Amino acid sequence: MPAELPEGDGIAAEYPGDLGIEEDPAVVFADGFETVKGDMFTAGDRDGQASEWNNEWDRAWHTMRIAQDPANVHSGRHAVEITLDQPLSYGAEKHFGEGFGTLHVRYYMKYHKEFPGCHHTGMCIMGGAPGVHVGEATGVHPDGENHFLVGLDTVRPRRRSGIPPPGKMNIYCYHMDQARKWGDLFMPSGEVFPSENAGLFGEGFVARPDRIADRDRWYCYELMVKVNTPGQRDGRVAFWVDGELAGDFPNLRLRSVEALKANQVVLSSYSSRRGPNKTLWYDDVVVATSYIGPQRSAAPQWGRSVTVRFLRHLAVESEAVCGYWDGPCQAGPPPTQPARDLLGRIPLPAYPENLVPSKNGGPTPTRDLNSFSGRGPVRGAPVRAAEAALAPDGGGSTMACPRGRREDSPGTRRQLASAA
Repeated sequence: MPAELPEGDGIAAEYPGDLGIEEDPAVVFADGFETVKGDMFTAGDRDGQASEWNNEWDRAWHTMRIAQDPANVHSGRHAVEITLDQPLSYGAEKHFGEGFGTLHVRYYMKYHKEFPGCHHTGMCIMGGAPGVHVGEATGVHPDGENHFLVGLDTVRPRRRSGIPPPGKMNIYCYHMDQARKWGDLFMPSGEVFPSENAGLFGEGFVARPDRIADRDRWYCYELMVKVNTPGQRDGRVAFWVDGELAGDFPNLRLRSVEALKANQVVLSSYSSRRGPNKTLWYDDVVVATSYIGPQRSAAPQWGRSVTVRFLRHLAVESEAVCGYWDGPCQAGPPPTQPARDLLGRIPLPAYPENLVPSKNGGPTPTRDLNSFSGRGPVRGAPVRAAEAALAPDGGGSTMACPRGRREDSPGTRRQLASAA
């Protein structure tokens, strides 16, 4: 019987907003696309274009734009936008050398509100022999030494099927026992296409309901691949949606040699035909050797999280906010670029609408990031607070406000605690 898999919170719960998640020992890659320079990915190969390369991936192809409209960004300021306006594949690869026996990729994805469905969407985990990438693997039957490929995908609905777009979620899998040169489709219910591989998952398989994503909504997807012991049927593929185990497929043979491991992650969408509204967005990709789980909003606690998130919520980055505020303090220069980057990586906080006002009364802070009206318990300049939040102890700023109030004063701590 396969071991029980986790659900709910995982690694990401320890890193609100994914801030610092790349430092976790199980995490091998994390990208919220905040560091991309320009409005689209450089296409090509990082090794051949080092001076021009503008992203954290190793290969990219066709047009991957950077979305900055908050409506199409899951957290931070950037997401990847792909519009399938040609019958082509669009995507990027990240490589991991020798690879891993078990690998997870978690990502957020959203479809256009009128997305009609297409050939492939989502992300893949792949094991490739030297020189074998997703392009070389497509349409080639795995022999146990050359490659395997596992994608979390959807089946484009057929006309008059009654199934709404984007279609049912499935695993698209290139494995040693597939029935044709193209990969098999594994449905959470246990159906396999083509049907020659029915019963592939063995007696330990647990059927689950098939799923269809709503369009115009962010989902948290996570895909896991555990390679088999060469000569045995103990490989396993699973996926989660918003932290809930949605499909689990044991009893697989992905390889016949020890050297072939999960060593590539692929962000890829492919359309075989033109059509309107074929746009989707990706954000907050994390790759790890164990379960990652959904991103968690930062908790309103005093210290690293509340300092930066409170300022992200209230402050104009080029202004300071201090004391029982009734106007800009103009305390110091605008934030440094590291501080701006930090503030940009923090998603909007889940604070109550009615934050406790100052002891002098007045309205509660506005939710508008570009202004601040009324009074509130913020101390010091955003740049100072952001820089202080990066300190090893994670404490608040100890810089004095020009009006003589300290951000980490006991009174401020009490106010922030009561606001939470």
